[in-house]
Amino acid sequence: VKVNYKKDLNVTMPTHNIRHENGTFIGASEWYHYWTTAKNVKRSNNNNDNNDSSQSYMDHSHDDYVLSRVKADFEKAIEHTRKMKSRYEEVNAIPDYRARGLGWIDQRLGMVLTVAVVGDNAAAAADGEESMGVLSAGNISIFIVDAVGDMKCGGNDNNSDETLSDNWMDYHPPLTMWVRANGPEIFAGTALPHVFASSSSPDDRHRCAWRYEFEPRMP
Repeated sequence: VKVNYKKDLNVTMPTHNIRHENGTFIGASEWYHYWTTAKNVKRSNNNNDNNDSSQSYMDHSHDDYVLSRVKADFEKAIEHTRKMKSRYEEVNAIPDYRARGLGWIDQRLGMVLTVAVVGDNAAAAADGEESMGVLSAGNISIFIVDAVGDMKCGGNDNNSDETLSDNWMDYHPPLTMWVRANGPEIFAGTALPHVFASSSSPDDRHRCAWRYEFEPRMP
C-alpha cells in the first residue's frame, strides 16, 4: 500500500485535543505551577531565600530588545523551518515532522520559534544592531519566542505591566523547553512562560514566549 505523505503538507493540524472550547490549554496551569515550584525550590536551595511560586510579577526590562530581535530574525526563522520541513519531505517522512519538536509546534500550533539572548549588562543595546558580545556576568536570559504571532498567549488585555490575571498561564501552550547554555560552566533548565508588557502593541502583547534565566559564575 502506497501512502502519499506529501498530501496536504501545509495544513495545520487540529488543536481540539489540547485545548478547551474557551481557548485555554488542557493542563497548562498544572504544568506552569509544577515547573515554577521546581525552579523556586532549586533557587531557594542555592540562595537560601524564600520564593513564592504564585508570584505574578514578571520582569519586562528586556521586552523591547527581544521583540526587536524577533522581528529582525523573522525571515531567518521561517527559512530555517522551511528547510527543515523540506528535508522530511525529501525522504517522504512528513508524519515524523508533524510528530516531534519544532515540526509538531509548527503543525499543531502554527508557531515558528526563534531565540534571543539578553543580559542585564547589555540591555541598553535594545534600539540598535549592536552585538551582545560575550555575556559572562550578571543575569542572563534566553527567550524563546514565536516569530509568527498568530497564536495568542497571555490572557486578558487589561493587565498592568507588573501584574497578570490569575489564569494567564492557561492561555500558554504547556510546552516543556529544555535549555542548555554551554561555557566554562554548563547551565540547563526549563524555560518558563513569559508575557510581554501591556504597553507593547496588541500583536506583541500576546506573542507566545518562554524565558530561561541564569547567572554565570566565571572562574
